[in-house]
Amino acid sequence: MRVTPRTDHPHGCRVKNDKAREIYISDELEALYSAYVWVLVDAGIDLFVADVAQHWVFVNLARDPMFAPLSPNTVYDKVAAITAAHPRQLPAKWSPHWLRHTHATALLLAGAAPHVVMRRLGHADYQTTLEQYGWVTAEAEMRGLAEWRSYTAGWKGLGQ
Repeated sequence: MRVTPRTDHPHGCRVKNDKAREIYISDELEALYSAYVWVLVDAGIDLFVADVAQHWVFVNLARDPMFAPLSPNTVYDKVAAITAAHPRQLPAKWSPHWLRHTHATALLLAGAAPHVVMRRLGHADYQTTLEQYGWVTAEAEMRGLAEWRSYTAGWKGLGQ
């Protein structure tokens, strides 16, 4: 998927670092996105938008103006509704930005190199990624060191 900076978003939303980048996504995510595009087509987006492929990814389907880019308020209203529907499962003050942090954290804990995570998130430099998320891998490494005995338990008798 190509993330392309644009300056014409009516709500001032922008791409991180204002740089184009490629984001590789799973087949499952691509299938979900394809299903979403079919929902848009079923709703008639192709009758109102000349070039659907170059249009905004997330658009109004329940509010006017139809097929206009979502506003941050619309997204936060949806988050509030989801939170209200699941008060025991979700923190009261979570935000969509948490999903970005969760993704970065999961990548680092899975062993992705920080420079790869940097590019995926669109950070300007490696240091930003380390400052924001480096504690995750450091904490995981320290936890692993605390369990050193379990790692070395199998070594007994190897030199005999």
